[in-house]
Amino acid sequence: MKRDRLVDFLLGELPEEQAQAVARELDSDPAAAAERDRYREAITLLRHAASDATWEPKRTSGRVLALRVAVAAAAVLVVAFGLFWSHRGGAVPDRIFEPATTYGALLPEEVGADGSFQPTHAGDGYRLSAGHITSAALGARNAHALKPGATIVEESELTCAAEGGARIDLPHGGLLFLRPLATVQLRRRPDGHVALRLVAGDAATVVGSQPIHLAVDDTDLLLTQTTGATLLRRQPSDAICLRGLLRLHTEDSGVQGGRWTVREGERLPAACAQEPQSDRMNVETLELDWYFNLLYKSASSRNVKWKGSGVSEPITATDETLLYLRLEPKQSGDCTITFGDGPGRTFKLVGSHCFELRVPIKSLGDGPALRITPGFAVKQSRLFDVKQR
Repeated sequence: MKRDRLVDFLLGELPEEQAQAVARELDSDPAAAAERDRYREAITLLRHAASDATWEPKRTSGRVLALRVAVAAAAVLVVAFGLFWSHRGGAVPDRIFEPATTYGALLPEEVGADGSFQPTHAGDGYRLSAGHITSAALGARNAHALKPGATIVEESELTCAAEGGARIDLPHGGLLFLRPLATVQLRRRPDGHVALRLVAGDAATVVGSQPIHLAVDDTDLLLTQTTGATLLRRQPSDAICLRGLLRLHTEDSGVQGGRWTVREGERLPAACAQEPQSDRMNVETLELDWYFNLLYKSASSRNVKWKGSGVSEPITATDETLLYLRLEPKQSGDCTITFGDGPGRTFKLVGSHCFELRVPIKSLGDGPALRITPGFAVKQSRLFDVKQR
């Protein structure tokens, strides 16, 4: 959301219809809502200061009055940015990943502490980097087989071989993963962005420096992926925001100007463009072995099961098992995470700001149950086991 539009909304300067659209957007976008809260706090501080008698205006010229208005506006920005940096400063990191290793690209537990992934391709073309596919020009019957290292022409229909998945480098650092027997159509839009239509099977896309536009054949799933990774499935027809920002093109122009945000870690079924509704996904049901086999000697990711009150069910883990947690606290404070009777670790959390943690679970204790004190809202919690090739 543009910053000037958000400030106009907070100051009550938008027409009613636009204000309602902004309110709906804030309700569906946690990042925008967090920015709203920071600006609202800044404006409240400024108004409180302005209520002091020393701020009472005196008779003065228009030039001086304009200067005071400019100073007040500057103060809003200074306070807002001060709050922003104090909330995101180095003293309170919002993403702690140990070890500082980049494993894969789809799941948040795989990427690096800065959200990075490997491999990357900075070029402007398409290239098959792993697996085997057949490629045909759109609308053509004749297809030819491609091996790793081959260049893929634009305006192609690609089908993955039955023997294993495929990994394709997209322009501007993006990635495409195909499940065996998946078929996709690739196009280059006039603005240079990649457009992909899923025809059969499963495919996953990872955004580089430019958005990717997605569609599922014979459904109303038309999406724009701005950051992160998305999984598209043909049976059942749905789109899953594995991480980052994914937006559905809706039939209601009053919903974010025709865009509806799929929350991270949620699944969006087809036939929903009129009344969008997503639900939480279980990573164990996604059947990602074909993807793991492309990158690792072995790997698995499974959800942590909770009994309530911040205590998990018993967990079986090795010394190498990694714990991934995504917390979204409503207020600031210390959070202690322990595994069994161990001392655990304490982290500082900032209210209305996402906190992500990936550490060896045995660094928090010896088990068998995981405990979070106090009970901050857990949005995602998984165990990740990986052996690299």
